[in-house]
Amino acid sequence: DKRIKVVHKKNEGLVRARKTGLELANGDYCLNVDGDDWIDERMVALLYDEVGKDGTLDLVQCNYVEEGGCYTSRFGSFRLNTVTEDSKYEFFLDWIGNNEKLGSQIFTKLIKTELFRECYSLVPDYMNLGEDMICFMNILSKINRICSIDNVLYHYTIRNDSISHNLNMPLLFKEGLLNSYLYMLMISLFPSFPKADLENWFLNRNYSKFSQYGLISQKYKILGINKFYNKKICLYGAGAVGQSYYSQLVKYQKINIVSWVDKNSTACDF
Repeated sequence: DKRIKVVHKKNEGLVRARKTGLELANGDYCLNVDGDDWIDERMVALLYDEVGKDGTLDLVQCNYVEEGGCYTSRFGSFRLNTVTEDSKYEFFLDWIGNNEKLGSQIFTKLIKTELFRECYSLVPDYMNLGEDMICFMNILSKINRICSIDNVLYHYTIRNDSISHNLNMPLLFKEGLLNSYLYMLMISLFPSFPKADLENWFLNRNYSKFSQYGLISQKYKILGINKFYNKKICLYGAGAVGQSYYSQLVKYQKINIVSWVDKNSTACDF
């Protein structure tokens, strides 16, 4: 198929690979699909249909589902013909409050190639963790017209072995580097945002990561976690306790979380 371009190059990581693809891209819009994931056969058509309604959108967003997890995003349906600074601040508050309307994931979006190329060029090559968020912040600072649709079209694969059950100090270091980079980036891109909100986000995110890696004691600590090895686990409750249990269990390759249920169906899909 002459539309497919194959590139043979030295492995320099995800960021350099995407930048190479963007150098070769000549379409008006770009879509990103990670190698382990899959998309609905209608995804491109449905997203591009939204572009076709006026042809000037910076990006179109859809929802995604975790394959191997229990989460489905609920970004909702909306169209903004003028994205103001107030709109961007609201998106940011929703994002740090885990109630996203505009997700930071690159893979859920059909993005204008010119915009994506410009914003992704600002992602440091060494960033192999959280590069989507860095790109998203740059995109958020530049967008004018956007659209979001309700359809769940992207299938994100959960890799249970992505986090070792042992304390991974190199990964924790990368998390700290990413958080500091994002904090300074947001201050520079959004000088009108209250600094207190940015500082609270920075502190809460770091606290969450330190807790996840066991450097801060869990409030709801699971004792004798090895008794769950090689078992199929069903979590009940998606409140503070359930979320704490999930964050502890998901770190272990030998523990298989098969479902997560809650009487409030909007809290977790089951």
